[in-house]
Amino acid sequence: MDAEARGRRMSMRTGVFLLVVAIVLLAFLAPLNSALKQAQQIAALNDEIETTKAEVKSLEEKNENLRDPDYIKRKAREDQYYVEKGKNAVIVTNQEAVDEESDSERPDRKQAWYLELLESIQETGNTVEKS
Repeated sequence: MDAEARGRRMSMRTGVFLLVVAIVLLAFLAPLNSALKQAQQIAALNDEIETTKAEVKSLEEKNENLRDPDYIKRKAREDQYYVEKGKNAVIVTNQEAVDEESDSERPDRKQAWYLELLESIQETGNTVEKS
């Protein structure tokens, strides 16, 4: 019986030890979890800060460009097709850029597309009336 009591004490000691270890682990897991979440939030905020800094730098450069009268004139000519007084505007389309295959795929029309449409509608109307 003495050996049996020793075995119980040993298993009781082991059980108490495991219980204490579990309580200590649970006590440290909650703060560790929140620390990891905070570290992730800090990393995300740092990325956002870097993105915002890059955007601010880009906007500052754009602001400097907008203060330059030559830049404004150039952008007005390029984007809005503005012409200085006394000069003529010439817009050249690049005819060589047209794909040769696209021309061959188009059907040859005898008349304008809207006339063909009108004729098609009239023919459809006539077939409906005859039926």
